[in-house]
Amino acid sequence: MNTTKRTLYQAALLQSLVLDHYEGFIPVRDLMGHGDFGIGTFDSLDGELVMVDGQVYQVNGRGEVKKPEGNVKVPFADVFFFEPDRELPLEHISSLAKLRGEADDFINRWGKNYFYGIRIRGTFEKMYTRSEKAQQKPYRRLDEAMKTDQ
Repeated sequence: MNTTKRTLYQAALLQSLVLDHYEGFIPVRDLMGHGDFGIGTFDSLDGELVMVDGQVYQVNGRGEVKKPEGNVKVPFADVFFFEPDRELPLEHISSLAKLRGEADDFINRWGKNYFYGIRIRGTFEKMYTRSEKAQQKPYRRLDEAMKTDQ
């Protein structure tokens, strides 16, 4: 494998999902060869793909989190090998709005026209997830599906 540092591997374009191309084409096990951190979705838009520290998780439409089998296919993902080049120590973040504000300030300082991967480590009382429900053929466009199925 000839993956270099600072390479963002993009399995399809987000626009392909917008246009209802939900069939997976790359197995999770192959995707893991291109990065250890990222996001995406699964075949038929069956949940959010979250890759952290080399582990892939599927957050399904019921809010359940599980590890998918390696042969499960992915129609879209953005992954890379996470290597921090900046750190922003944060303390006493009491709300998602405050966290978003800190992240936005950080990005504004370094430039908006880049891809960023932000890893947050901490202890949380609760974790809320948002995900889409698996779609059935004939597929609807993403904007239509998300009106009712997330």
